Amino acid sequence: MVTESEDQIPEETEGGGIDEIPFRQLADKTLLSPVLIASWSPTMDLLAMATADGQLMVHRLNWQRLWTVTPAHAVTALCWQPNGKVLAAGREDGGVVLYDVETGEVHRQLAEHSAAVTCMEWVEEDAEVGASPDSVFSYTDRTARFFPLCPPPPQGPESTPLAAFDVTASSEPGAAPADKASGSLSSRLSILSSADSQGLVCLQALGAFLIGKVNLREVEFQEPMEPGKFTGVLPQKMRDAEVVKTSLSSDLRHLSIVARGTFGVVPVTPPGRLKSRSAPAPKPVQGPPGLYMLSVDAGLLGDRKNELLQVAIQASSITTLVDTAQQTLDAMIKQWEGAYGDWKKRIVELIQILNKQEREGFEANPRDEFLALLSCGLATAGLHQFLTGAMGEQGVKRLARTMDVACANIHALAAETLQPVLEVLTFRLGELRGLARWKARLGPLGVNELALNEPLEYAKQTMVHTERLLRKTATMCGEYRVFFTWLLRCIKTLNQEPLPAPTANDALPPVSTEAVADFLQPKFDWDPLADLLSRKDMDPLPAMDEQGKELMQGLAAMGGFQDYMFLHNSLRQQLQRLRHGCDVALSLPCKVTSSALRITSTVLLCPSPSGASDPAKRPMLTSAFVKAPAARADSNAEASTGMEEDEEMGKGPWEYWCLKPGANAGDAASSCDPQHSRPLLVLRRRPPRDGHVSPEDWPAAAREITPLDPESFSFDASPQTDRQWKELAALKVPVWTQKGSLVPYDDRAFEAVAVALGNWPGNGGKTIVDLGFYKDGEIAVLVRDESPDARSWLLLLPTGDLPFAPVGNTLVDKEPMALLALCLETEAIHTVDWGEGKLRELSLHAAITPLAVSGKRGVACVSAGHRRILLYDLEDSESNEDEI
Repeated sequence: MVTESEDQIPEETEGGGIDEIPFRQLADKTLLSPVLIASWSPTMDLLAMATADGQLMVHRLNWQRLWTVTPAHAVTALCWQPNGKVLAAGREDGGVVLYDVETGEVHRQLAEHSAAVTCMEWVEEDAEVGASPDSVFSYTDRTARFFPLCPPPPQGPESTPLAAFDVTASSEPGAAPADKASGSLSSRLSILSSADSQGLVCLQALGAFLIGKVNLREVEFQEPMEPGKFTGVLPQKMRDAEVVKTSLSSDLRHLSIVARGTFGVVPVTPPGRLKSRSAPAPKPVQGPPGLYMLSVDAGLLGDRKNELLQVAIQASSITTLVDTAQQTLDAMIKQWEGAYGDWKKRIVELIQILNKQEREGFEANPRDEFLALLSCGLATAGLHQFLTGAMGEQGVKRLARTMDVACANIHALAAETLQPVLEVLTFRLGELRGLARWKARLGPLGVNELALNEPLEYAKQTMVHTERLLRKTATMCGEYRVFFTWLLRCIKTLNQEPLPAPTANDALPPVSTEAVADFLQPKFDWDPLADLLSRKDMDPLPAMDEQGKELMQGLAAMGGFQDYMFLHNSLRQQLQRLRHGCDVALSLPCKVTSSALRITSTVLLCPSPSGASDPAKRPMLTSAFVKAPAARADSNAEASTGMEEDEEMGKGPWEYWCLKPGANAGDAASSCDPQHSRPLLVLRRRPPRDGHVSPEDWPAAAREITPLDPESFSFDASPQTDRQWKELAALKVPVWTQKGSLVPYDDRAFEAVAVALGNWPGNGGKTIVDLGFYKDGEIAVLVRDESPDARSWLLLLPTGDLPFAPVGNTLVDKEPMALLALCLETEAIHTVDWGEGKLRELSLHAAITPLAVSGKRGVACVSAGHRRILLYDLEDSESNEDEI
C-alpha cells in the first residue's frame, strides 16, 4: 500500500525499467449527447449506445459509426444476440425491437410488455452443456426439399420490414451461416429474457417465440413450515414489484430475478384450527421493502431444450409466414381499393351528367346506357358528353391501364407470394401437428395436437380462397380489356374518326359484343372482388338441407373440411381466423412452460424503497455465470470455498452477483461497521448436485401430493388437506405455493463476501460509480473521488481471492442488510487497498455511468462529463515514460 504522495510516482522494476500502466487507451471521443446505456457486441468490436437525445447508434472500435436510428420511444435496455447479428432494444413503452446489426433495419417488434423494459439478456445454451448423446430430436428442415424459397412480402413506403432475421444461424464466431438450401439448422437454443417495471419477465426462444412468463405481482409465496408447527402466515403477492435484473444460466436450468418491492403477508388460519375458537388469531405481517433475489427453477427448459428448439423454429416460422400472408393481402387490398376507387369515381361522374341531361325524376342507370349503345349503336346526350368530353380517349386509356395493372399485380401477388406462403405454412403446421403426437416428448411443452387441427384446417381453407382469387383475377383482366377496347372504338365512332388500320401500331383489336354484354350484365354495378377482398361482413348463407349435411360429412370423413361456411368468408376474414387459430395453438407452450417456472427461494439482498426514482438511491447490479470458481493461491482456499471438492456437487455453471446498494442501503450498511462504508456485496451460488432441481429428487410423499388440486388447496378443515400439510411438515420439506402447487426449496447455497475500498489517494470519499463482470469472475469497478479534483480510476478485481463465507440459501427472515452483517461477523470482508489488482487512473474527471465491459472482446467503454467517451483495451498495457 502506498501513501497519497506516492501515487503519482511509478515504481521501477528489477531491471530498472518503468512499470507499465494497465489498460491501454484506445480512443478519447466526444458525442453530441450524453450516453445513457452502452453495450458491447459479444462477437465483434461493435459498441451500441443509447443517448439522451433519443438516438440509438452502433460504433466500431475505431469509432466509425455504423448506423444511427431514432426510435419512436426512449431506449431503456440493450442486449445482443449471442452471435452478434441482432441488437435488441427495450423501450419505455414496453416494446422490444430487434435491429439488424449490419443495416440497422427493424427485423421484429415484440409487444409482450405494457410497461418500461428495465433489463434484457440474451443467453445461448453452452456447447459443452448442451451436447447430449440423445440425438433423436436433431432437426433438419425439410421445407426446402419440397418448396422453393418464399419471396419477401411487398414493401410499401409505410410498411414495416418483416421479421426475417436468421434464427437458425450458428453463433460461433467465424462460423458459416446456415445453408437454407440444404435446410441445415443450428443445434443450439438461445433465449431472450426481458423484464419490465411492473414485475413481468418474458422468455423468448430464438428472440421470436414466447415460451414463458413470470409475473412477480401475481405469484403467491408461502414461507417454510417447521415440523408440527403452522405459523398461519403466508407472504402473498410481491407488491409494487419492479424487476431490476435477470440472469439465466447457460444450461438454461436456472433463472435468477432481482426485483424491488414489498412482500405483503396475510394471516391464514391453518387446517384443523378453524373449529377452535380459543386459538389466537394470527397477526398480519408486513415485510420490509427491499431488493430481493428470486431463484426460479427452469429445469424444463434445460431438460427439453432439443424439443423446444424445434418447436421454436417451427412456431417462429409459422408466425413469420402468417405475417407475410397478411402483408401480401394488405398490399392486394390497397391496390384494388385504389383502382376500383378510380372506376367508381368515373361511374359517379357519368351518373351526375346523365341526371343533368335527362328530365327531372329520371333515375340514371349507366349500365342501361352502355347496353343501349352496344345494341343500337346510339348514345344519349349525356353518355355522348361523358365519353367525348368528360372522359375522352386519354381518360379511358388511363383508367384501362389502372384496372389492368391492378388485376395483374393482384394476380401476381397471389400466385407468387400468397400461395407459396400458404403452402409452406400448411406444411409446417402439419409437421408440428405430427410432432405433437409424440406426447412423451412434446406434451410437457404444451404442444397439443387437437389445438393444431383448427389452424391447419384454416390454412387449407385459405388456400381454397387464394385459388378462387387467382381464377377471378385471371378472368377479370380479359373482361376489363374487352370492355375498354370496345369503349375506345365507340369514342372514335362518336367523334366520327376512322378506326386505325389493323396493321397500325395503335390498332384496336376486334371486340365480341357477347363478351361486352356479359361484362355489362352482372359485373358492372358491383365489386367483382368484394367476396374475397372485402373488409365488411357479408350476408349469411342459407341453412343447409339434410342431404347437403350428409354430403359434407362424407367429404369430411374423406379428408374434407368440417365447416362449409368458410366459402362465404372473405379472404381477409379467413386469414384473420387463421391468425387467431395459430395464436391460440402457439400460446399453449407458453402457458404450460410458465406454470413449470417455479420460484424456489427468495433472498433479501438489501433494503431499497420501492419506486425510488433518484438514480443515487437505486442499486447497481451485475451478474455472470462462470463454469468454475477461480482457485485461491493461499492455503485458506479450501476453507473459504470448501465446496469445490464435494464430489456430489453439480458441475454446472456457478452464479455470480455483484451488488452496490443504493444510498439508503449504504447508510444502513455503514452502521454495521464504520470502517467499511458503502461496500460492495459479492455473491456466488453453486449449481445443484444433479445440475437442476427435478421432481424425481423430491421426497416420495411430496411427489404423491404435488401438485395439489387448486380446488382442494384451500384452508379448510378437510381431513385430506390437513393430512397433506402434516405430511410435508413431518418430512421437513420447505414448501412454496404457486397457483396451488407445492414445490420444495432450491438446494443451492449462497456464499457472500463484502468488498470495501481501503486507503486510496485523494481527499474526498470514494464512490463506486458503476461496475460490471469482465471474465472468469473478475469485476470491473469504476471509482470516483468526491473531492473537488474528482479523480477517477478503473479497477479490475479478481473474485478468486475473496474470502467467501457460506450464508445458506434463504435469508428472508433476516434483518435488512443481514448478508453484509453476516459477512462482518464471519470476517468475510475484503478491503481493496491502493495498488491491489489491475488499476489505472483515468485521463478524465468525474467518471459517470454507464461502464460497458466486454469479456469476450477485452475492451471497456468509460463515460465522463462533457459527453466524453474513453475506450480501453483491458488485455494490453502502455508505458508511462511519456508522463514521466
